[in-house]
Amino acid sequence: FFEFKNNQKALLCLPLSFIAGKMMVVRALFSRLNLICVEPGLNPLSSIPPDICIDFAALTPMQFKDTTHTGRVRKILLGGGPISPEMEQQYQSLPAEIYHGFGMTETLSHVAIRRINGVNASPWFQALPGIHFNTDSRGCLIIDAPFLDVPVITNDIVDVVNNQSFQWKGRLDNVINSGGIKLFPEEIEKKLYPLIPERFFVTGLPDDTYGEKVCLIIEGEPYSPGKLSLLQSSLPRYLSKYEKPRAVYFLNKLQITESGKIQRKENTKMVIQGSTY
Repeated sequence: FFEFKNNQKALLCLPLSFIAGKMMVVRALFSRLNLICVEPGLNPLSSIPPDICIDFAALTPMQFKDTTHTGRVRKILLGGGPISPEMEQQYQSLPAEIYHGFGMTETLSHVAIRRINGVNASPWFQALPGIHFNTDSRGCLIIDAPFLDVPVITNDIVDVVNNQSFQWKGRLDNVINSGGIKLFPEEIEKKLYPLIPERFFVTGLPDDTYGEKVCLIIEGEPYSPGKLSLLQSSLPRYLSKYEKPRAVYFLNKLQITESGKIQRKENTKMVIQGSTY
């Protein structure tokens, strides 16, 4: 897909203890790339030697928050987590070709990729050669690949256009069932990014009336009454009445994984246990 050529330079800035780092080494071995190694960190592109241009780099979205040094990279593959609409907007003016990959340990490598910037930018993930998609009765993605013994049944809820493209909606594990209405936290979060500068996530908490209620959890100190009132008054312009959070909580520090993903269950448990401001 990326049309690698012998002796092109690829950047390894992901820990080798995780699948993403291992995949980068396999790419280099298979395609005979020269692997430029830098210490994994929040801004690995700044560590590239000034006299070197990189043909291909794989990064997590968290590693690509600072886009200052992207002029020295031709192609960038982002993976390991969702990308906010705000970040996608920032990527539009960058010279590098930027892609978002979809894959998991069970599929051995990426099975679909979408272009984020440029004339071919799209919200739809496109299958890599030989890959086909379907959904099960839950609306979750089924991946059929020629190199897998059996199809992989995921917990990723998607809209399938055809057997070679889909749009990701969220994880079944995270779905909020509020009064019989199923809501996707990831879709609500996309709408809230312009409103909330802090790190945050949406989750469902137990509710006697609705079964679960939509709640917003923000990292940091609680907002002042005026700032909180302003946020709540702005919500109807961005969210439907069912999506609107019924409560807002603040956690001093959100727990995240090493790849930068918010640990939803652990943070939700802290809120339920009362470990908030």
